[in-house]
Amino acid sequence: MSLNKNAFLVLFIPFLLFWACEPPGFDPIPPRERTYLHVLNANPQLPGVDLEFRTFDESSLIAQNLGFTRSWPTTGYASLLTGADPENINTSDSNRIVFMDVYLPNTSDSVVPTRSLNLSVDGRSTICLIDSFGKPLLVKTVDNYARPVGNISNVRFLNLNFNALSVTLETKESGLEIERLNFLNYSSFSQIDAGAYTFYFRDDFSGNILDSISNFTIKPRHTYSFYFTQDGGKNIGGVEILEQ
Repeated sequence: MSLNKNAFLVLFIPFLLFWACEPPGFDPIPPRERTYLHVLNANPQLPGVDLEFRTFDESSLIAQNLGFTRSWPTTGYASLLTGADPENINTSDSNRIVFMDVYLPNTSDSVVPTRSLNLSVDGRSTICLIDSFGKPLLVKTVDNYARPVGNISNVRFLNLNFNALSVTLETKESGLEIERLNFLNYSSFSQIDAGAYTFYFRDDFSGNILDSISNFTIKPRHTYSFYFTQDGGKNIGGVEILEQ
């Protein structure tokens, strides 16, 4: 019995050492994280689009027939649960990849090529579908701002109008000026006191007022995104509430 026992140990111990040295049979599952996204359709040639987001293991149709100057969500940001790209070694731990597809309503006809979005964990971003000299284009902004307190709100400005090379957003009442934004540029967030204002979109070359939003109420502790686009050459100024 002693000989058999010793022989068993001689065989069993190397087996344990071999098992301990073997790599795991399965790769660890990448952690899933939250990122926050807002989408604006600012393209007049596409009065309705469907939006689909894909991560590496699932896809979701998240908006249908999103109209011109309409956004998803209507206000604020959607919270997306994403996973890290297991094949992309250049993706840092603080970022996640989401694929975005834009289709004509109720079809599989793509409006733009699939867009790979590198989104920061717990970060906020806006995607704008715009008209760039007759071609649809997706533009991404990084929405870095501190939540306002007291009677203060946040305001930023995007120039999405290819007919307007340089535009300033201003108010007469508060003295706010977000100056000289070229096409496809966007500003950082400025602070403004709550109140009712008329916002003017001014051409920097001619000094002419291209459009205005009259008697618009800025509410305390909100975050607003003003944008400038066009429809058939008609200038259109708009505004969204990103946080309230």
